[in-house]
Amino acid sequence: MTSIIASEDNSMSRKQHLALYCFAAMLLCCLPANEAQAFPPKKKILMVVTSSKGKIPRHSTGLWAEELVVPYRIFRKAGFQVSLTSPKGGTPPIDPNSIPKSKDAKIKSISGFFKSPRNQAFLRSQKLSDIDASMYDAI
Repeated sequence: MTSIIASEDNSMSRKQHLALYCFAAMLLCCLPANEAQAFPPKKKILMVVTSSKGKIPRHSTGLWAEELVVPYRIFRKAGFQVSLTSPKGGTPPIDPNSIPKSKDAKIKSISGFFKSPRNQAFLRSQKLSDIDASMYDAI
């Protein structure tokens, strides 16, 4: 009998082959009947943010950074797929006062979120009128 997984130099012993076959058989027996059971779809969350950027006397307005970043990170860590929407779409205006210059690690982490290239696609929100709410598990 020829071994399917034996190397050309037959460096694996019969015990190693048997152990490998047993391991493969255990894996096959433990897999669900279909792939959908093995990898359930991620739950989807839609975060709705402002498109409004204004200026009141001596103060710019916009999205408060921490109100976006902290829930986003919690949802992602919990395994949710997170999307962003706003009335006008595009990158939401961030209130500059929500990201003060600081050496505090938490503040640096929040300001770094907006500078990170991997978050840029997330930060380009979809226009609210283009969203199908039925596609999301939570809004």
